[in-house]
Amino acid sequence: MAIQSVNTGNVTSAVAQPKVASKSTIDNQNQPSHTVSSDDTVNLKTIERTASSTPIVDEAKVNEIKVALSSGSYAINPERIASKMMQLDFNLPNTT
Repeated sequence: MAIQSVNTGNVTSAVAQPKVASKSTIDNQNQPSHTVSSDDTVNLKTIERTASSTPIVDEAKVNEIKVALSSGSYAINPERIASKMMQLDFNLPNTT
């Protein structure tokens, strides 16, 4: 059995040529597409004041749970606790 040639002409025209981008084109693509306006500024002092005035612990929620525990109406779900503990353990970085 003979192998027939399928080459019908210029091979390089059938092959896609790689595209080359100039450095300036790449640099321009990395630039933000909008300009910074006065609305885009961040005032760190305002953020710091807001963060320091926001309580870390929700005291109302803590008191609600304390009352429910002392009255015996707080239902403890051991499966949910175990699930959350395992979820925390899986999300911790491996330090060994």
